[in-house]
Amino acid sequence: MVNTIPVLQLVGYKRSGKTTLLTRLVHYFTHQRGFTIFTIKHHNGPFQFDREGSDSLAHRQAGAKATLLQSPTGLALSMAHNSEQPLEELINWVSALEPFDLILVEGYKFEPYPKLVLIRHMDQLALLNQLSGVRGVVFHSRADHQAYVEGNLGPYPAFLFDQPTPLFHWIEKWVRQA
Repeated sequence: MVNTIPVLQLVGYKRSGKTTLLTRLVHYFTHQRGFTIFTIKHHNGPFQFDREGSDSLAHRQAGAKATLLQSPTGLALSMAHNSEQPLEELINWVSALEPFDLILVEGYKFEPYPKLVLIRHMDQLALLNQLSGVRGVVFHSRADHQAYVEGNLGPYPAFLFDQPTPLFHWIEKWVRQA
């Protein structure tokens, strides 16, 4: 299945505010605009999904490669694998689920999808030249934002982290055109 849902990545260095911005975007677009959002988060280390004593862990310990847990209020999938799945495969999998208006991806900075780059300090601006698919830059510092815009330091629209309304409007327009 080929994905037709708009995908927007949020990328930046560690502690650049990716999770904070992602949660602001999800909140705004779900509560203010009525969007259905799917998020994908890249995690660099191992994580424990099944907790000790749970039935899902018993399934996994018995040899199940994957466990789908469903309740009246949610659905969760835990699947063991020996290497990371390509982001494209995850997105195609999401496309087969219910319809979503937007897929927001936190991380996977070197994947080719459209992305916003979060810049905490001006010395991180070089990241823009290392990435593909950059659509915009989000600055933490008003001074850095102003220097980028007034100095014509890049071709991308610039936004302020603490003033997200223009970014919300830009993303909504982008989604509607996608």
